[in-house]
Amino acid sequence: MGLTTAQITVGTDLPPLVKHMTLQKMRWFSGGEGRSEKVNLHTDAAAAQRDTGMKQPFASGRMSLGYASEMMSRFVGLDVFNRTGTIDFRFIKPVMPGDTVTVHGRVHEVEPVAEGVRITVDIHCENQKGEKTSVGSGSVIVPRW
Repeated sequence: MGLTTAQITVGTDLPPLVKHMTLQKMRWFSGGEGRSEKVNLHTDAAAAQRDTGMKQPFASGRMSLGYASEMMSRFVGLDVFNRTGTIDFRFIKPVMPGDTVTVHGRVHEVEPVAEGVRITVDIHCENQKGEKTSVGSGSVIVPRW
């Protein structure tokens, strides 16, 4: 983590996390790589057209959720986030193959609780055009050491 809970204040920006989306990553994530029974709107253009009218497959929103979880884990530590972390996310714009996704977070609230300090973070993902693709929040209880 590097920071102590005393150094984390409302308005603290988390280091952004940048990911480049590829069709290969989408296929690995959504189970379509080499598995014809797993062809779906996230792995196949024809399935995306048939199911949604989109001309190409788009990333599962769970990929952005995973990226947000990774950003939070890097901020407070994987062990802490795995024990007490939560993410509440809304997917508002598709992430397409070739997009660069940047996850941003800013501390919204720091609250002492019996177990330590609850940190709540406003989170959003945006593409390379600066368009928000996901919005929400995350929280974690950092124990007192």
